[in-house]
Amino acid sequence: MAVELDIERGRDAVLSAIAGADPSIEERKTLWRRFWDISEPPGEPLTHASAGDAPPCEQYIFERRLEPFLRDVPKLLRDVPHYIPVFPTLIGAHQQASAFGCETFIHPDEPSIWSRPLLQEYDPDAAMALEPPDPASGLQGVSIELARRAEELFEGQVAVRIPDMQGPLDVAGQVCGPANLLRMLVEHPHAAHHAVNVATQALIDFYRAIKSEVTELAGPHCPGGIWCPPELGNAVSEDYAPLVSREMYEEFSVPYIQRIADETGGLFIHCCGTFEHTYESMAGIAGLTGVNPAIPVVEYPPFARTFADVCVLVPTKSAPDGPRRWPTEESWREYITANTPAGAHLVV
Repeated sequence: MAVELDIERGRDAVLSAIAGADPSIEERKTLWRRFWDISEPPGEPLTHASAGDAPPCEQYIFERRLEPFLRDVPKLLRDVPHYIPVFPTLIGAHQQASAFGCETFIHPDEPSIWSRPLLQEYDPDAAMALEPPDPASGLQGVSIELARRAEELFEGQVAVRIPDMQGPLDVAGQVCGPANLLRMLVEHPHAAHHAVNVATQALIDFYRAIKSEVTELAGPHCPGGIWCPPELGNAVSEDYAPLVSREMYEEFSVPYIQRIADETGGLFIHCCGTFEHTYESMAGIAGLTGVNPAIPVVEYPPFARTFADVCVLVPTKSAPDGPRRWPTEESWREYITANTPAGAHLVV
């Protein structure tokens, strides 16, 4: 009973903070909506912040997600003028793989949820037999339940964040096995295309399923804490982009993420690897809303020059080199703003 009372008090405190926010939540959303429109003057860089999250191994437990959220939201609403609460639903990078039936486990060296490939051997025929899973299967269903419970608790007044949506190439690699998929791209491209196409449909189905449960599904999932208008669509992690050539990326990824953008209203992309060779290909995606690179895994100036006129720039520091190179937030902000082209839309 005490836990329920704490949740009730915390919820009331959050809703009270939202009602009394200055600037108001609607004013903040108006600012962000204008900011996401690349045709509008950008104004000053906007700042994002994220309410505390549960340890990776406990992200599937609603109460563990809720506790830091209830604690942090009132303070962030008071201290960060651009902040809009967005409740997290991501459960690591293997949600989609688990929906396909991949076994999940806690990694011994890194306390987070991983998965084992469905295909243990190189088997193009098995890849050709893959079909889109039920959107609520595996850990995807857990995210949907988190979204459903947050929607009910906050009565639709708090946005829900898009879960960790790995890109189609990433999902196909997790399901087929990374080495198996990369070999398939060369030796059996028809099987690779099928696997990536099935992964694309699975991502679209999951996005629609979780969106149907909430008043407001916002993103992106990485970095957390940014509010993006729901009408601007989806977000994916393109973490296999560093593993393939530009030609392979254009054949096996771009058409599929373009389809996601087309069918969900737009697309935000995260990549935490070295994807410079895909910049031009990625920048050509219609409906691209923003890109989040890891700096200095990739150098910021050439990234900013490529995407400044295309979408919102959301650079974040990669560990461990980022914090060593920019030990303070002030030094980080100075570097990023000094190397951002005039007129770019920047989130720091």
